[in-house]
Amino acid sequence: MNWRTSVWSAIAGSWQRGVLTGAVVIAGVGAGLWLAFVVGDLRHSGEAASASSTPMESASSMPSPSESPSATQSEAPPTSSPSMTPTEPMTPTAAPSQPSAGAPAAWPIGLAAMTVTQSLRVRSSPLGTADSALYQPSLPQGTRLRLVDGPVFGEGYWWYQVTNISANLEGGVTEGWIASADKDGTPWIGPSPEACADFQFPVTDITVSSLAELQAGVVGVWGGCVTTPWVPPYWVTITLRGDGTYSSVAIKGAGEPAMYYGSDEDFPEKLYELNDLQDSLKGIGQIDIVFWPGDVNRGELRNIKLMGDRLEFEFFHRGDYGPLTYRLYRIAPVL
Repeated sequence: MNWRTSVWSAIAGSWQRGVLTGAVVIAGVGAGLWLAFVVGDLRHSGEAASASSTPMESASSMPSPSESPSATQSEAPPTSSPSMTPTEPMTPTAAPSQPSAGAPAAWPIGLAAMTVTQSLRVRSSPLGTADSALYQPSLPQGTRLRLVDGPVFGEGYWWYQVTNISANLEGGVTEGWIASADKDGTPWIGPSPEACADFQFPVTDITVSSLAELQAGVVGVWGGCVTTPWVPPYWVTITLRGDGTYSSVAIKGAGEPAMYYGSDEDFPEKLYELNDLQDSLKGIGQIDIVFWPGDVNRGELRNIKLMGDRLEFEFFHRGDYGPLTYRLYRIAPVL
């Protein structure tokens, strides 16, 4: 073999070895890709099988949207033209902590009152005290008296000290203590027709600083006197509720409704609304006066002053006729 033959043999052998090596490499890469594909497919199949073996929540077990309130739950009292949208529900002010007896009216001290039940007993001090003596005879219905102290809780009753008792008691007694109501809250005393003749209403500082406080603070049962340009003052009881409805009633024999206009009967159209608190901290609002169903007149509330458990405001019928000035004491929370 000469040198040319040796060189050619070396080159041929090298080329053959390169081809073989490349083939091996390509085969290895292909095998790797095939293995990766197979493993990935197996993993995917396993996950799918696992998912299918886990039960999904049924539609019945999924949380459903809250049901809309029914009309009977959210329906506002119907109104007649002119209509007024009631205020948003307000939280009534909490009643002071007290024993579990029925909640009678908290009458203002100084009130000219009268008995509204038969045979009301007079004692020297409230029941439950050691020296509580009974005076004779009992007081008949309509007996006039004046509240000078109280209320004091004793033996399940609320007691007021009274004076100027118009009935004749043994020994010339003209003062003592009487229970203002039964244990269930049924009243035994109330304002007399003369209650507004010398009605006392001390004006104190306004106790609210926002419209929300005023709206919440007026909710309750209020009793006091209304002064009009046309008739002598007379006693009224007005209940303002958190849903924007109200009730009003004048004392028997007053001759006029509590709002002077309209009716003392309860109607769903009897609505009020407080709109604004001015820089003076006096509120303004409006009130619907109902003569009978379907006959509603809009009035204005002005200079509303809330002073703790005292409320004063002016009412103008149709915005023109007035003012009627109301000076009221909170006598009970709204139950």
